[in-house]
Amino acid sequence: MTCFLTQVCALLGLPFTHAATVRSMTHLVSLTEYKAVPVDVKDKEGGSESSGFAQARRARSLSMCGEPSVSTAKSVDGNESSGAASGVEMKTVAVGVCEQRVTQLCIHVLIACSLAISPALRVVPKSVLSGVFLYMGVTSTAGNQLFDRLHLLLFVWREESRPRGLPFMRASLASKQLPVRRVHAFTTVQVALMGGLYAMTRIDSVAVAFPFFIGALVFVRRWALPAWFTADELAALDA
Repeated sequence: MTCFLTQVCALLGLPFTHAATVRSMTHLVSLTEYKAVPVDVKDKEGGSESSGFAQARRARSLSMCGEPSVSTAKSVDGNESSGAASGVEMKTVAVGVCEQRVTQLCIHVLIACSLAISPALRVVPKSVLSGVFLYMGVTSTAGNQLFDRLHLLLFVWREESRPRGLPFMRASLASKQLPVRRVHAFTTVQVALMGGLYAMTRIDSVAVAFPFFIGALVFVRRWALPAWFTADELAALDA
């Protein structure tokens, strides 16, 4: 598949693809420009987002890769947001990505240079490497909708504490809240599929077919999920 995609990208003049998800996400965050906007936590019924949920989401938004925090976000022009100054909760949204290939080239040149210092790299403790990957993984979860829904499923049980106005809680911008049981059902299906894929990587007899199971998720999304969820629910939850 990688060979085929490389040929297509070469013919069309597109950047080559490579399987480096964690590094690519961290690199993408570092090249992304952000803008501070007010958080809309009100819905038509007048509900508001629970404080515990907001604090957890705010903590995950404090990215360690250069992304501005919720409370200290700066606008693109460098001036502090008027909303933050007036005490209104702010969030950061991506407004653009710096398209270039210089940093990717430098990354892979440094990777090639690491071959020359391989004797020194052998003495680096594995705990240091594990910490680096843990750092990269945690910082990539900021703004991930799955983690927001998992927090809702595992920690927010009381009706009055449930958040209102979040994108995945509304079937459309003009509609009422989605039933929370439908949100939990979608989260459960998503976690089950993810757990099944991870289990396959631990079974040697089927691990070689892992890419084919990844491809099978396209059919799950195209035909299986529409049979369980409405189009409006998928539009809100599968974002």
